[in-house]
Amino acid sequence: MAPSPQTQEEVETELVKDEARFRLALRDHNIHGRVHDKLVAYYLEGDAADKFLDALLANDLHAATLLSDDSNTVDIRDYSRLMLDAMESASWGDRITVAAWKVGRGKRGEYERGLP
Repeated sequence: MAPSPQTQEEVETELVKDEARFRLALRDHNIHGRVHDKLVAYYLEGDAADKFLDALLANDLHAATLLSDDSNTVDIRDYSRLMLDAMESASWGDRITVAAWKVGRGKRGEYERGLP
């Protein structure tokens, strides 16, 4: 495991690496390009996604299905695999966990809380 970033510059470097890895995972998991930026912003910065993605991240299958369009309904399995394979468990799971990830500012917040 790599050492934690020790400076703000190292935090930014890690976030660039994380973004590249996460975008590759989005592509590899067949996630529609139109939601890539929303998911990246949520995962790295804790930014709000949208109601469908929030429901999906919170494991609310009923709400996610009601809020999805036809292509997203078909792709819910791909989103689930992405969460399991490429996202920290602290970033998804239920509404409280998703809200905490947003308040904590995502990966950026995790790194910055570890700064000396």
